[in-house]
Amino acid sequence: MDFLSRQKEVFTNPNKKPLNELELEYSFVSKVRKSTSGKQKEADKKNYVLKKDRIAALDEKWIQKEHSYHEYQPYYSEVSPEENSLFLTKNKLFLDNLTFLLQCNYHQFWNYMVYEPRIKSILHGFLENPVNWYEIKHLQGEYLKLYNQIYEKVANVYLRLLTFKESDHEYMKEKTAVKLILEHKLITYPLIINFCLLYNKTCRVLVNMINEIFFDINQKVIYEKELAKIFEHALLIIEMIGGYICGFEENSVKIPIGIRPKPAKFDPQWVEEVTIYLLDTSASLNAFLSSCNNALNVALEMGIPYRLTYFYNNVYSVLYGMLEDRSESLFADYPGLKDRILEYIGIGRSEFVNVFHVFITYLIDNIIQSLGDNEKQDNFMENYLKLISNALEDEFFIFDYQNAHKIDVQLQTISDFHPHIDETRVNYIMECLSTLPTIEKVLSLKSDVSKPKKDLLKLPEIEPTPGTSKQYTPPNETEIYEIAKSVLETLPHLGDGFIVECLKSFNFNSEQVIAAILDEKLPPHLNKLDKNMIYVPPEPEEPQPVLAYKGKKPAYKDAKELLDDKRDLKEIKDFVLKTSSVTYDNIYDDEYDDRYDDEPGISFYEKDDDVRKPVQNRFEGYELVSDPPSSSEDDGEEERPQKASNAFCEDPAVLRARREAQFKGKNPRKNDVVGKPKGQGQDKNVLQNRDKKGVHKSSRANHNRKSGAQWKRNKGMIPM
Repeated sequence: MDFLSRQKEVFTNPNKKPLNELELEYSFVSKVRKSTSGKQKEADKKNYVLKKDRIAALDEKWIQKEHSYHEYQPYYSEVSPEENSLFLTKNKLFLDNLTFLLQCNYHQFWNYMVYEPRIKSILHGFLENPVNWYEIKHLQGEYLKLYNQIYEKVANVYLRLLTFKESDHEYMKEKTAVKLILEHKLITYPLIINFCLLYNKTCRVLVNMINEIFFDINQKVIYEKELAKIFEHALLIIEMIGGYICGFEENSVKIPIGIRPKPAKFDPQWVEEVTIYLLDTSASLNAFLSSCNNALNVALEMGIPYRLTYFYNNVYSVLYGMLEDRSESLFADYPGLKDRILEYIGIGRSEFVNVFHVFITYLIDNIIQSLGDNEKQDNFMENYLKLISNALEDEFFIFDYQNAHKIDVQLQTISDFHPHIDETRVNYIMECLSTLPTIEKVLSLKSDVSKPKKDLLKLPEIEPTPGTSKQYTPPNETEIYEIAKSVLETLPHLGDGFIVECLKSFNFNSEQVIAAILDEKLPPHLNKLDKNMIYVPPEPEEPQPVLAYKGKKPAYKDAKELLDDKRDLKEIKDFVLKTSSVTYDNIYDDEYDDRYDDEPGISFYEKDDDVRKPVQNRFEGYELVSDPPSSSEDDGEEERPQKASNAFCEDPAVLRARREAQFKGKNPRKNDVVGKPKGQGQDKNVLQNRDKKGVHKSSRANHNRKSGAQWKRNKGMIPM
């Protein structure tokens, strides 16, 4: 039925339904049953009939069972290219299978991935037997070119698998797609380690997409259980490797792994197998733990870093002991084998040291981020001190770690964010570091720490979206900050300013910067810089204003020059001073002291001073009755107007006059309607105010009868 799925009119989704809910209609020709009469048919077309049917868009009927698939052929670096001739022959067919998958439409792609088990098999075959970054230097010419093509297309297949929507008509819900991936084991938790090892540096987008899906917080119970199985398996492998190299204890159980048992006679090939297996294990752990923070908690709880230091100290010492004082005749039949073994040992040691440092960096980051939460911070601090104290017992390991990542610098950094650090334990750690063996003693054991050579990694960068330019363009300030931050995660003891200067010299290639710093191969001008330098970003350039004009060119180049011209300020100042007539000689002084004036009744101002007139007495002309003098009161107290003591009821006319004077003094009338006494004529303003009052008096009450009556009662004018 594959030919049907190739027809464009077969896949239609006008209602924009998800792929798993869609049904497709197709037409096919079916042969009619043979006639029982045995007579020959009049026409061949009567022997066939056109039929139609509807099936689900996701169904195994859409795939072609006759399609051929070819397994990936691994490359063996220990043999010559001629013996790897099958690598070219078989992998060209494997590359055709990958191209076919990427050319399928969304509907076809998901049907083949889900319902064709051979597709899953060939993809997993590549992920489980790739050419790792430390072996790719053995590929040359057309071998390297073919492998790079396969490497890119496998990544693009899985990127498409994890892209759940290609258009409005071709999509699936994320929950449904993830369920299909898990049910059909297209991606498993152990395979995530292979993805991290292969694409952690070259296709970080793919690794991040896998981590977001498989380590979602809603699936915490599931992934913690799977991670526990992975780390149990890793511990088992470490224990078995240690047993094969150093010897098993009595009554210990031996479990077969990917290496042969230790031969009775020294065998260089067996040593190479062991060192490669060690390197694969350490590199896989380093890549996985560096990419997945959720795995670090589980690994710490299971004691992975505590086991690594003991294993490292014992296993590598025995390996160097095997190679020490060995006759060159033992390697005569294997040219270059001893150098390869030493190279694999050096890179493996570096990977184990980096695995341990991943845990240390994780704890330091959490100590800093937990600032303010003392209980949480103390918990991370305790784990850090226990981890370092445990590593101090393994002299060989702690020497290598101290040379790669300074512990004293880490303690200094932590003390800045954790003021209550245990000084006794810190002093013990510093004292142990001071007693580490000298470099001469370690070199006598031929245990020089070898850093991984970054130039071995020549895998192409995967670009999920085509059309991206590969030419170098200087990063902006945000990108510089992100690149420097990634370097500081590996080298937290350096200043960000020093890191930025190094990145500028290496075209912002973080891997080359890390390698140059660790190998102490920085250019001379960088070695002279302060390694604790702080990065100060440059100030953004101000945009230059552009003056638009017509006709004659203005006298100023720009707006800034125009605003800076202060030549007219003096003329403006002189003009203001000349036109100002304000004087401040007769202004009332609030702090004037009149206690010693000869005439206390005189005004504060002269008669001809019109700036301010003295306030007149509102009660002038009324009879004032003073209380008898009292010794308790001050003689200089001002007398106040009082009502006559013998007045049983004041004259209403006097009372009205006094109330009117008080009202006018407090609230001067704006619209006078009283005017002059009758018969003397009225002003124009009074007449206008009377008209306005007559017109608008119906809009509101002109007095409050209740309050007025109450006021009269209080004065005794109306009997209660």
